[in-house]
Amino acid sequence: MSVASPSVAEVFSPVNQAYRVLGEGAGAVVEDRVVIRLYEAARAFGEVARALREWLDDDVGGADSDGEGAVAEVLADALASDDTGERALELLANSVGPTVLGLLERLEVGGAPERVAALSSARAALAAQVLAVERTVEGRRADRRSGAAGPPRP
Repeated sequence: MSVASPSVAEVFSPVNQAYRVLGEGAGAVVEDRVVIRLYEAARAFGEVARALREWLDDDVGGADSDGEGAVAEVLADALASDDTGERALELLANSVGPTVLGLLERLEVGGAPERVAALSSARAALAAQVLAVERTVEGRRADRRSGAAGPPRP
C-alpha cells in the first residue's frame, strides 16, 4: 500500500504555520538558549516556506495561507502556557518537525533544477534544526536530572 504524495499546498500550510508562530512567539521565552533554538527553527521553516511558495505562486496562482491551522494552534498554545519554551521544543522534536519532514520527503516536485535544489537545501536545513532541537531537549533533561537547571517550573 502506497501513501499518496501530498500537494505543495498541503505541505506549505503547516510549514508556514510553524514559521509564523515560532518567529512571533520565541521572544516571549525566558531562557536564552531556547529563544535562540526557536528562532533558528523558525528561520529553517521559513526557508522551506519560501521554497514551497515559489511552486505555489507558479502552480496555483499564489500561496493562500494566513498561517492559521492545527500546527499554529498547538505551537501557540505551547508557547503561551510555558514561558520556558520547553513544550514548544518537545512538540518540534517529537511531532511537528518529524511530521513536516515526512511530508517533505513524500512531496513530488518537478520543474527547474534550481528550484528542486533550493527545496532540497531548505529541507536539509530544517532536518538539521529538528536534530538541534532534539539535542536541546535532551540537554535540558540532563540538566534537570543533574539539578543544574534548578527545579522544573509548574
